[in-house]
Amino acid sequence: MRSNKDHRVLALKDFQDKDYEDVLKRPAFCHKQGHTKEELKFFCKNCETAVCQTCVLLEHGGHTLNLIQEEAERQKIHMKSMVETQRNNLKAKKNIIRQLGEDYSKLVQQGEDVKRDVQNTVDNLIAVIEAKKQTIFTAVEN
Repeated sequence: MRSNKDHRVLALKDFQDKDYEDVLKRPAFCHKQGHTKEELKFFCKNCETAVCQTCVLLEHGGHTLNLIQEEAERQKIHMKSMVETQRNNLKAKKNIIRQLGEDYSKLVQQGEDVKRDVQNTVDNLIAVIEAKKQTIFTAVEN
């Protein structure tokens, strides 16, 4: 309890943007036994993991290391780029869906137009046939 006495406890629903920023800016510590007070200051590119100074010396000699803040900035830029790419892909797909909807509406309207034209043609043919029938009946009676 003593180690947590200065902590501020909030329900997740009560978190605000500032609270998330505070959590993200808080230093992270190494989880390996014996390194518990060691702050994670480096990012090992070979192992793709955050490491403390002791880990660098003992396990990551010869590996490519970056300061964790620099790697975080690099990753943040990369993530923003990926988000923007996905946003653009989404926008393009929404445009395609909108265009498909418009094309579908046009096809439905064309189908209705074709049905109406067919009905008119059939009605005209029936009228012509009825007229011919009457002409033939009249000719037969005469």
